[in-house]
Amino acid sequence: MAMPFRTMVATPEEIARMAEAFDEAWSQIQTRVDTSSASRHRDRLACIIAELWLADPSADLALLAVRRFEKIVAGAPLGMPTARLKAVE
Repeated sequence: MAMPFRTMVATPEEIARMAEAFDEAWSQIQTRVDTSSASRHRDRLACIIAELWLADPSADLALLAVRRFEKIVAGAPLGMPTARLKAVE
């Protein structure tokens, strides 16, 4: 996984917007991930948020991040609240 942070230049307001999107997305994801790999999931989500912001800073980052996280990492739809998600290596 490439780290988008090395080439990222953002204003404090943009960083705050990404942090807010991360918190919103994580609140939707965290209860369904395996706690033993939560740190890895958070790192993955942060990369997803950064990649989305680089592609389109005006996008709904939280919504798109949750969708991409589940597609890439979990492969499970949001409608499965009891599923415990694990990272795909």
